[in-house]
Amino acid sequence: MPAAVSFLGLSAAAILVVPRPSDAPYVFRAPAHPLPIVVFLVLVAAIVVLFAVARPLQTLTSAMVIALGIPVGWLIIRRRALMYFNAATSSRST
Repeated sequence: MPAAVSFLGLSAAAILVVPRPSDAPYVFRAPAHPLPIVVFLVLVAAIVVLFAVARPLQTLTSAMVIALGIPVGWLIIRRRALMYFNAATSSRST
């Protein structure tokens, strides 16, 4: 359960990082844009802290699994980028 809550928080935090589009008329502007997300992230952090207090081993295990996923993700992205780069360079040379 702590991992699921953590992923919810990470998903919400990703919204803060995504660049906002221009002021086109078709773009919906959420009222008080960053505030609801920040409040949600504070609540998620409080829930994770409560999990850590109540079930430290389960929370630590979840955090370790999430942390191990970071280098695996970087390796997958790097490998995929190298495959595309090699395919692009080999198609140019022929």
